Amino acid sequence: MEELGSEHFNHLSQTEWEQEVSKSLNVKDLSDIESFQFEGVDLAIWRSDAPNTTGIPDRAIASRSEGMPWQIQQTLTTPDEISQGLSHGIQGVRIPQSVCASTDLQELLDGVYPEMVAFHFDGPESSGTLRSLIRVQRKREKTLGHEIALGGSSVFDVLRSDLEGAEGQLAFSRHIQAWDVAMPNFRSWGADGYPWTEAGMDAIPLLAWMLVGLDAQWQRSKANGDEAGLSARRVSLRWSVGTEVMWEAAKLRALRRLWSRWLDSIDLEFCPVWIDAKTSTIRHESWNPEDNLLRNAASTYAAVLGAADGIETVPHDAFSGSMPAGKRWARNVQHLLVEESRLNLTFDPLHGSRWAERATLALEEEAWSLFQKWRADPAFQGGNQRLSTLASEIRSGRQRRREEGMFRPSDAPKSKKASSDLNEVSWDAFGRPKPWTLIEHLKLGNA
Repeated sequence: MEELGSEHFNHLSQTEWEQEVSKSLNVKDLSDIESFQFEGVDLAIWRSDAPNTTGIPDRAIASRSEGMPWQIQQTLTTPDEISQGLSHGIQGVRIPQSVCASTDLQELLDGVYPEMVAFHFDGPESSGTLRSLIRVQRKREKTLGHEIALGGSSVFDVLRSDLEGAEGQLAFSRHIQAWDVAMPNFRSWGADGYPWTEAGMDAIPLLAWMLVGLDAQWQRSKANGDEAGLSARRVSLRWSVGTEVMWEAAKLRALRRLWSRWLDSIDLEFCPVWIDAKTSTIRHESWNPEDNLLRNAASTYAAVLGAADGIETVPHDAFSGSMPAGKRWARNVQHLLVEESRLNLTFDPLHGSRWAERATLALEEEAWSLFQKWRADPAFQGGNQRLSTLASEIRSGRQRRREEGMFRPSDAPKSKKASSDLNEVSWDAFGRPKPWTLIEHLKLGNA
């Protein structure tokens, strides 16, 4: 079929375009169209005035001239899974803390060329992970006959509650120093927003809370005379991505811009931050897991548009035990976005989009304002008051999601319906909220 260039189409001025659209939608003016509300934020469908077109700062994974590449990541737990994942195009292997603590990396990574893949270790408490990784590195260097550099992350999460005490600070300092010396290309600290979104928190309070965490740790290290070893270039941020594509992309763009703004506020020179995105499971269901494939595709697409540096697509059948086919399909979602859609070729494709730029700016400004409020509030610096505030934000987010129709218990089989408690927020050993998925929300008594 012949491809038509732009010269074959009518060129309309903005006024002419607005008139045509108003006529098509049968409204007197586009401003008459009811605005959409996402997580309590009102965003007009259309405004005639030009938006702020700041775009996003530079990314960590590649320069602007290289377009929008991202690292395809997946959580893998066995040698067979890792071997298959790497042969199928995985570029970043994420290894859970439980596996790090129970398995020797030399056994887990047998046959892997470690210099050709990034490793992301969840949880710095995994005993011996760094020493084991050094042994893997040295074994490979002996085979090659020269030194190699490994890359990835082992991130100490600054949103943990135990960082407020001397013992937590000592553990943090030891972790930073050890990884920075042994693995200079690894990201060693940052903020993990994933569990907070999965617990139900909205974007604005979470963005503000992540800034509070980064800022508080920077100030603690500065007070201890330790900030020289706390490089902003070692920071990695983790984010959960839902299915409202443009809104979710705006969140990621706002997170990157807020990072730049925070660096400026503490008089640090700009450096790109690494952002890992993981598809949300808060709307996943177990009774029709195939429906989750569509959710995964939308969430992954949003992560790409939002310019995440690394993306993990959770298997659609994660609640059912995640079969090999599910992991393969999760990988293929990203391969299709690269090979078929070519979404890796254009830096910040939403730059200049009226709606996306306004949504990004709204999130940025609201989150920055809340961050400044919390940063100036002594009661929020730690203890019960902060925990109470964060729990309240989680409950508010859950209620908003239910009101917006995110959760539809009527969709569940009759045997799986039960009452739910929006106010029940549970925490892990480090003061981070546990997930509040659709399954948890319905409290399945017969599953």
